[in-house]
Amino acid sequence: MMRHPPDQKAKARKALIQAGARALKTSGFNGIGVDGLASSAGVTSGAFYSNFPTKEAILEAVIDAYLRRAVRLRYRVRDARRSASMPI
Repeated sequence: MMRHPPDQKAKARKALIQAGARALKTSGFNGIGVDGLASSAGVTSGAFYSNFPTKEAILEAVIDAYLRRAVRLRYRVRDARRSASMPI
């Protein structure tokens, strides 16, 4: 089994999630395949399966990424509102 730097797997996972998000927007869940996602992310199908056991698992990861981004945005907006209302 080949060994890769730890950050390489994280980069592949991030690229796959980004490719998955794009593909879901344009093609929907049933319109995407593992090989196409891997190719779009610039990785192999093997890299896909080393990060996600199924196509459903990447859907879950894409949704999780969107939710985490939404929460961060919510807190930034809240903090900006608080800062704007503070007297100088």
